[in-house]
Amino acid sequence: MTNSGRLERGRAAFDRDDWSTAFAELAAADRLEPLGAEDLDRLSTSAFLIGEDAASLDARARAHTAFLDRGEASRAARSAFWLAFVLFDRPSQQAQAGGWLARGRRLLDESGRECAEYGFVLSALALQRVGEGDLEGALRSNGRPTWEPGSATAT
Repeated sequence: MTNSGRLERGRAAFDRDDWSTAFAELAAADRLEPLGAEDLDRLSTSAFLIGEDAASLDARARAHTAFLDRGEASRAARSAFWLAFVLFDRPSQQAQAGGWLARGRRLLDESGRECAEYGFVLSALALQRVGEGDLEGALRSNGRPTWEPGSATAT
């Protein structure tokens, strides 16, 4: 089968939530010719959903770089968020997870525009602070509006 055939089968499997087939086809296509950013996202997601964590992390880091190379800071930050999300589950890799979050935050700060990815990164930073026992820091959420305990309005 040609690389384009594998790629199309992998994309179609991904679209129908057939994670095992998506992973197998996208990984095979990637071995024949490196995937682009969006397909690396698909590969990473499908790998994560079938428990192939190492493959997921590798593909997500490559997607991050590919988005950076295209000048897409928000998409690169989203990849950084997902890398941190997976790594936070591993006690031995908390520092690496924090590094990915810091990188995502820096990319978004430098881009100067608000986007959904900012919310992802700030939420993860708040959860990181909770894990460190810094509840006030989590509530402050880096100067962004937060919910006051016992209040129905943002501060």
